[in-house]
Amino acid sequence: MVALNILQALAALYVLGEGVIALNRMSRRTAHGIRLAYLVLTTGAVAAVTSSLGASNIFECLFAVGVALYLALDRRKHRRIYSEH
Repeated sequence: MVALNILQALAALYVLGEGVIALNRMSRRTAHGIRLAYLVLTTGAVAAVTSSLGASNIFECLFAVGVALYLALDRRKHRRIYSEH
């Protein structure tokens, strides 16, 4: 179970980092829906980190890992980065 807690904490920290970076890049022209979505995402990541300190189960871990993989493998983000150069 300790391995699941560590994996969940690492995945949630990755999601938290990506969310904070995205929030810091937002300008005044960013849609409120997008801003709210990233606020909810980062708040959920903080909750996942704190829940990994206590008892957790496999479903919480899989959810945190799934969200982290979704953010890491987002093709639109990588396409946007490469098209700017």
